[in-house]
Amino acid sequence: METNELIAVIIKKQLDLEDKHKELNTLITRLKEQEATFNVQLDYDRFTRRVANACANAFKVDSAKMQSRIRDKNIVAARQVYFWLISKKTDWTLDRIAESLNKLDPFNHATIIHSRNKVKDSVWLLDHRGISDDIAVVAKTLDKQIDRIDYRDLVA
Repeated sequence: METNELIAVIIKKQLDLEDKHKELNTLITRLKEQEATFNVQLDYDRFTRRVANACANAFKVDSAKMQSRIRDKNIVAARQVYFWLISKKTDWTLDRIAESLNKLDPFNHATIIHSRNKVKDSVWLLDHRGISDDIAVVAKTLDKQIDRIDYRDLVA
């Protein structure tokens, strides 16, 4: 093999290695982005569980029953406050809010809209007319509590 041929082979192998190095760096970057996305998702899952548990505790119901279609007054109220809080604290779509409570059988968007409006109206009546009901009192209390959550606790 001549010197020029040998140099050409070495340069080609070096270029191949540089290409492999670039591909590897690209792959590492993508994996880091996916990991960051996964961690954010875990944070939101932990956040929604915490909100659901707070709503369930406030209305003295089982948080698992909030995921069901049971229409018991306290379960419905807990669900409504949950939907109101999640829609207020996130920029999620109605579908994502519905899925945050029950991924297997999510509520439809009309349920989320009705819940939001019901709680918003109750809070407005409490603030502007002094008319109080359980939903308004619990919603305002939990709203303040959620504002005080240390989000570092939610990091995966």
